[in-house]
Amino acid sequence: MFESANDVLKQAFTFLIPMLITGAVTVVCSAISAAAVYYYDKSRGIKEKGTTYFLIFLFGILGVIVYYFKTKKKTEKNDSLDEGKSKKFRMISIILIVIAVIGWGANIYASQTGMYDTDEYKQSVEKYASGFYDKYGNEYDNRDEVIYYTVDGCEFKMAQENSGYPYYYQMSDTHNNKYKEEYDGFLTYIDEDGYIVFFDKELELDDNCDLNDNFCYMDSDGHHYAQPYTLIWNSDGTLQK
Repeated sequence: MFESANDVLKQAFTFLIPMLITGAVTVVCSAISAAAVYYYDKSRGIKEKGTTYFLIFLFGILGVIVYYFKTKKKTEKNDSLDEGKSKKFRMISIILIVIAVIGWGANIYASQTGMYDTDEYKQSVEKYASGFYDKYGNEYDNRDEVIYYTVDGCEFKMAQENSGYPYYYQMSDTHNNKYKEEYDGFLTYIDEDGYIVFFDKELELDDNCDLNDNFCYMDSDGHHYAQPYTLIWNSDGTLQK
């Protein structure tokens, strides 16, 4: 929720990669199917409206099958079409439909077996499908339940106002008068040792920071920090990169 726009877009694209590849192959196969019908009609001297081929494009192989059985006896007189051209168009149609069928089958097989899944996609699925952990390896079912620790052992948890604005509140069983009961979510950070820290104003982004590094916020002393909600710990308490 509080990740940078670049991080959100990158993560979304990672999850969409298999779907995008499947969709792209589907579009290509549909276009080939429509072209196959077009040349099939040319071999018979039939002229159809563009909407017919568009519908076949939309319905793919199913559209080809329906169209074939509805029009297989349909022919038109076309003296300009000789037998040689008819055979040529028919052969092109057959080749195209064979390519389309193979493409459809391969696409279904690849999508079902995960052949389109990139390493980044597998890592993301594994990361978000598993439980969530805190700095000390404690597991939670919900990311919003993760506890954040101060260096001296006080515990905080994230919550949201009705407006959706985030804040971090001090848990009663570790209450320490050293800290406020609540802190603005955008003034709350995690230091490079994994502890939650609080500031009076938002930190500036380090212009020289790697965009793939969450610890891109820098204080006046040059120390780097990350926003809590952008971090995920492994079961052994180490931060995922």
